[in-house]
Order: sequence, then structure tokens, then C-alpha cells
Amino acid sequence: MLRMNKNYIIGLIVFMMIATSAIPMNAIADMSSTESISDLNYTHGITTYNNEGIVDYSKIIDIDEEYKKTVMFTGEFPLITDYNHIDTLFQVISYKYFPYSNGTEIVRKFLFRNDTVYNYLENELWPYIQSLPDPKVNITTDEVHKVYLLSTARKYLGSTHLNSTTIEFMDKWLILPYYHAISIIPLALLIDIQTTDYEVTINQTFYSRQILKGALSYYLDYSASMTGYHVKITDGKNIGVNYYGCISSTMSYTENYWTNLAFYRLFVHNVTITSTDTSITDDYGNVLYKHFPRFLLPSYYEDSGLQVVSWNTTGTYNGRSTTQAAVQAFVSRSINDTVDNFAVWGAINPSRMIAYYDGNDNSQLDVIFNENGKIRHDPELDWVKYVGFPQAFEHTKDIDYAVYQNYTRHVFAPAAGIDNEWNLEGFIAGEKSVVRSVGDISADIDVETRWDEPVENDDGSITFSWGMDYNEYPVIWYNTTDSKTLEEKMDLSYDYVYTVNLEQGEARLSTTSTFGDVTGTALANDVEDLSLASYQISELFTVEKIVGKTPNGTISSSVLDGTATIEIAYSDDIKLVEIGLGANKKTYQLGGNTYDTTTSVINLFEIIGQATIAGTDEVDEFSSEDDNLMTALVSGQEQTTTYNWLHRRDVIIIDYPVWGGEEIVHDPDFITYFEGYEPSGAPWSLFVVLIAPIAIVLARRKLKQ
Repeated sequence: MLRMNKNYIIGLIVFMMIATSAIPMNAIADMSSTESISDLNYTHGITTYNNEGIVDYSKIIDIDEEYKKTVMFTGEFPLITDYNHIDTLFQVISYKYFPYSNGTEIVRKFLFRNDTVYNYLENELWPYIQSLPDPKVNITTDEVHKVYLLSTARKYLGSTHLNSTTIEFMDKWLILPYYHAISIIPLALLIDIQTTDYEVTINQTFYSRQILKGALSYYLDYSASMTGYHVKITDGKNIGVNYYGCISSTMSYTENYWTNLAFYRLFVHNVTITSTDTSITDDYGNVLYKHFPRFLLPSYYEDSGLQVVSWNTTGTYNGRSTTQAAVQAFVSRSINDTVDNFAVWGAINPSRMIAYYDGNDNSQLDVIFNENGKIRHDPELDWVKYVGFPQAFEHTKDIDYAVYQNYTRHVFAPAAGIDNEWNLEGFIAGEKSVVRSVGDISADIDVETRWDEPVENDDGSITFSWGMDYNEYPVIWYNTTDSKTLEEKMDLSYDYVYTVNLEQGEARLSTTSTFGDVTGTALANDVEDLSLASYQISELFTVEKIVGKTPNGTISSSVLDGTATIEIAYSDDIKLVEIGLGANKKTYQLGGNTYDTTTSVINLFEIIGQATIAGTDEVDEFSSEDDNLMTALVSGQEQTTTYNWLHRRDVIIIDYPVWGGEEIVHDPDFITYFEGYEPSGAPWSLFVVLIAPIAIVLARRKLKQ
């Protein structure tokens, strides 16, 4: 069933907010009006973004598939000539004994092989019973039980039904008489199959059909909002940045799911075996079923069903977090004579803290991709003991549901003596409320924002600075050992310095993160010898459009050895875009001392492509006499358009090898390089202009395939 969760809504809001240049019309904010310095416009303030929408989806399902195949074999083939019963697996289903006077029972159950049971009965129990002065033995057959038939290779051959046997007797131990009752059933018969090779002709026909018909519908009506601190800086030409620091979010929604599905499945395996040896055939030359190997016995399987589901959910979500996000859009540098060239880079910091024991002393948290393709720490090298979540949420759902189902199955294999039909019909309906929460969402939160007016520097660059303080913020620490949680109030702060040089085409975002020290005694003692790691998710997309010329090369990317710098370049190593992630400031402060960080880049995916489109512009036959004839001729020539693009997503892990619960201050740099002035268009419009043709190219390729 389709589900709408908090991550979808929050992600939707954040994306709409930071990936567009204009504040949404339904934003409620105390942001200051747009101001300017040099060629840069900026605005900032606490903003509440509202988003609402409806998802209405329905589908008719109509599937009817059929399969048929015939297989023929002629030659020698082993057929069954005889069966020998060679062993029996018995089960003592109960052994009761108790003093006859008070009726107190002691029950024991055992499993025995054939020889073990006979040995017990004949050599131990039966002689003991006969030695009793007055055993009062009673042997009876009881209810019928199913008994399996197995080949000596432990292959299932079929089943039969046999009675259980109960042996009752009395004996005396010291003075008190004791009553005994032993119930035994044969659980399985072990059969030795004897075969002989015969010259035969085998015809097999396999036929199947599957029908699935029905309809489903899904409806979602949601309203969500997010409050946070927003900063936007742009020149409206070549560079723009959007920053967002989360404070709180809310969501309410109504979700309805309905389905009515009916299915029918049929499988037929028809087999005929013929032979000229009349000792194994009927009067028409058909081999008798008793000589067939079991896997060749004809069979018929049919099932059908109907399911109707109605599922209605009303939910509310309230949450808070310290998540930080920033997106930069800019006209990228290029060695080609481009019509358009554009890049978008964004990073999100979920403010998650990972406390771990560095098992191999390499000053970093070692990670691997598990079988599901997700990043996990390598438990053979490091031990993650705690994970800190500076967040809280409460998700409440009221659900009412109704489910009706009717299922029928028919298995028919006359040669094996099988003709079983089974039906299940049921209806369940009900209501339930589900509440999932982490932390105390009602706790008072102290969040402060800072903004310094921009400064124009001597080299012509402009510096902006802002920040957020989360004072005594409740952090939930999850213990991976016992799954218990501890709440620790910590001071968390994020400071940003953004320096833009429009002429040189360089933007530097310096971020200072402060993780307050752990003061709670229980947690402080537990993390004393642990290291700390945090991570960010980085995503980059860049594209360029070249018309009428041959590009100098395709785009590629690499991570420079020993750094966390992602370099985007052409195949001839001429840089297109370079994003430095902590390469310049690889130290942090702890307890008045300076230590080195370890930063690693884990690539989640990378897509690099180039598409070339050849097209002809039409000549306007109604052009005026003033138009130059050469212009008309040139416009009618075939023009070649080439798109180069690259899209990659990375996880950047920043390790603080020396921690032990003390306060950490770290200030890495994030650097982007863009085209100096004389830009070709505004970045926000370029995003649409460039992406649309690429989508068309990919669609055309898919259609051609």
C-alpha cells in the first residue's frame, strides 16, 4: 500500500524552498525585505513555509496471460517396477504416568526411530510389564493419523493414513499403584523404489493461464508547514544560494486506499508414456501410472480468489530538528563555446552524531554497502555504540479498515490419488490508533539566530555571515547494545560565512559546527574513550549546451586522493567545476587543543552523459525584403546541439578521532567556482531551459529502443 510519511512531506517542503529563487506565495515570514550590496540581493529571517496538496490516483488492472509448451522424449528411461518398505519412523506422541489415587499427571514426549522403539518395547517395557504381578495391560488403536511416504533419498512420495496405538498398564512402585499410558504413531514410512530402464516415448504438455482483474485507488490530502531560518543571496545572473536551518514542522493528512482484485490461475501438466513392452502397459500401449516416476505424474492445479480492501487513515505529525541545508546554483565555468552552462550543488546536514570505538585505529569510521545497497558501518572494524539524534517527533494515526477475501484452491492428480479442494473466506474490520514518538515534542526549545550585515572587502568580494544556536537542545542518544535511549541536553550551533567574488567567479561557504560537551554522568562515562563522526549528503548536477560546434570533451569527476575535494573536469583534465569539502580546514578544536579530522567521500551514484541532436531550422518564406539572404540560408542549415551533463550524490563523513564527550568546534570550507561576469542568462531560468531538452533526448532514445 502506498504510504505518505513525514520524510516525504518535509523533503518536499525543503526542496521547494531551497531549490527555487522566489519565496512561495503561501510563505508566512518575518523576513526582512530584499536588500542589496554591490550586485548581490539578499534577504533573511525566520520563515514558515506552508504546503498543501492532493494526490488522487486510480488504476484499472486487466491482465490475461497464457503459456503452453510441449516436450517429447524417445529412448531408454527408468520406470518404477516395485516398492519395498524398509523402515518406519515412529513418534511417541504422549507418555503419561501418575499415581492412580490422585490423578496428578506428568507428560513426556519423545521421538524414536523404528529400531529404537522396538528395542524399548520388546526388550525393556514389555518384559517389565510381564514381570508385574497384575499389570492389567490394555492395547487399543486410536484415531487415524496422516503418515508420509519417503524415498530412501528422502524425497516425498505421497501419504497414507494409519491408526495410533495406545498401551495402558498399571504397576506398583513401593506402595502406590501407578498408571501408565503410552501412545505411539508411525510418522513416516521409508520406501525403497526399484526401477528398470525401458524403451519409451514420453509426451509432456505444460499449460498455464493467469487472469488478474480489478481496480485500485489512492487518495491523499495533506497540509504541512515548516518553520526555520532562511537566507537567500543572489546576483540574479550567475550565482545564487539558499540556506535553511530547521526549527519545527507539522503535518496533517487524510489517506484513503481501496482495492478490489480478483484472480484466477490454472496449471496443467499432462503426460503420456507409451511403450512396446506389454508388461508395463495397458491394452493400448500406455504405461500404467504405477510405473510413472512421481515427477511425471499428470497434475492439475487451479486456484482463484477475491480481495477487497478499504483502508482509511487520518494522521498528524509534529516534529523538530536541527537539520541544516544549503543549495547553490551557478553558471559553471566551461572550456566550450556554450549557449548555456549551469550547475546546482546542495548539501544537507542531518546533525546526526555517531559515537564509535575505532577498532582498527585508522582515525575514521569504516563503512560498507550492505546487501540492500545501503551504507552501514563495518562491524568487523568499528563498533558504533551510540547514535545521537537532535530531534523529536510525534506521529499519530487513526486507522479504520475492512478486508474481505475469498480463496479457493483445487489440486487434482488422479494417478497419485490426490483430489483436494480447499476454501478460505473471511472478513475483518476494525479501528486502531497508532502513536509513534521520539523525545518530548512539548519541551521548550531555545533557538537563536544571528545575522551580520554584509561587508565589501578590499579585493571586491562580499562577505555575509549568519548562524543558529540551539541552546541546551535535547539530544536523544540511542544505545545500540541494549536499544535503550538517554536524553542529553547539549549546546549545538552552526555559523556560516559566505564570501562571493563575482569578478573572479569564486564562492566560499565556511561552516563552523559546535557540538557541546556531554555532561550527564551516565553517558559521559560511556563515551569517554569513543570517537565521534558526523556526515553530510552532497548532490551535484551540472550541464552545458553546445550548438553548432564540436565539444572539447565529456565531463568526468573524481575525488582527489587524501582529500574530500570533488573535482569536475573534462576528459582532458581542464577543470569545469571544483567543490572542496573540508580540504582547506581539516582541524577542529577540543579542550583548547587542535586535532586533525579525517574526511572521506562515499559516492552513492554518478551519472555522466553526452547527447547530440541534429536538427534543421525552417526558413521563414514570408521574411521581408529587408532580411539578409545569407541569414535565411544559414538558418536553414543543419545545426548540431550537444549536451554534456553529470549528476552525482555523495555522503561526506567527517570524523573526530579524539572526542570522549568533550565540546568540538570545526569549521570546514565548501568552495564553488563559477563563471566570471558576462554571464549567459539567469541561473534559475537556465535550470528549466537545460533540463527539458535532456529529458526529450532520453525519451527519444527510450522510444528508439
